[in-house]
Amino acid sequence: MSDRGPGVRLRPAETADLPRVQDVERAAGEAFRALGMAAVADDDPPSLDVLAAHREAGRAWVAVEEGTGEIVGYLLLGLEPVDGNGHVERLSVHPDHARRGTGRRLLELAADVTRAQGRPALTLTTFADVPWNAPWYRRLGFGDVPDPGPQLRALVAREAGLGLGTWPRVCLALDLALDPTGPVLREMRWWDVDDVHALETELFGRGAWSVEAFWGELAQPNRCFLVAEEDGRVVGYGGIVVAGADADVQTVGVARDQQGRGTGRALLRELRARAVAAGATHLLLEVRADNAPAQHLYRSEGFEQIARRARYYQPEDVDALVLRARIS
Repeated sequence: MSDRGPGVRLRPAETADLPRVQDVERAAGEAFRALGMAAVADDDPPSLDVLAAHREAGRAWVAVEEGTGEIVGYLLLGLEPVDGNGHVERLSVHPDHARRGTGRRLLELAADVTRAQGRPALTLTTFADVPWNAPWYRRLGFGDVPDPGPQLRALVAREAGLGLGTWPRVCLALDLALDPTGPVLREMRWWDVDDVHALETELFGRGAWSVEAFWGELAQPNRCFLVAEEDGRVVGYGGIVVAGADADVQTVGVARDQQGRGTGRALLRELRARAVAAGATHLLLEVRADNAPAQHLYRSEGFEQIARRARYYQPEDVDALVLRARIS
């Protein structure tokens, strides 16, 4: 989330949003006119029927500006996998709200949803030479697909039939495997409890969970606890409990020498993916009112405050902020 101007939250598209989504697509298309691509600028946005089909299938999301409620961006994922992968069908941000991180967040949501479905990659087709198309996706980790599968080739052929082949197009894919250069995320096992408890005590002092508390959590069937491990050392951990449509983040902790390196964000995203896979639609958590860095992380991942619990954290008498995010 950008620190400039009002924040933006992501949520599933609603029926009333669909005409506004079309407006965003028309506005985004105008940027192509200056590149001599008038046919792209004049192309019709997805029809209301197409948008409705994606919404009903849970494959459409919007970016909403807080305060104004304005739709400033949207994402459509393909109704069916393409060559076994998730596929970005449309992603657009209104030009008045460009360069604020909204497109990146929509793309991260697409990756999270696709990863939660067990798909190995997220693909898309885009213009090779438009600065905010292929070059932007490559900066966010997408790579060229030198040998597209049959379904991806069919999509490119269909786009060419619509006139998009006038300008060079490329197929890109984001590998959804974990980054091998960073900490490895895996499920917590009984032999991790002592290391996790030591880290928990270092981070939270008198408010730390006991060894018995971690054992109790691991014994429950609706829990998912993860550790982040690097060079054989546990450097982070986190856990959720899933109860129907709601999932609660029980705890997230990262070693002090690992903070600021993205380990906490990676844990949160993987927990969110596990919650989506378990059928949850909302993710909730509590965060200390005096923990500004953690609040910034959670808000940048789409969480909003819904309540405040006085003196929740003991024995320090610190309030808790209750945050919630829509995750599917």
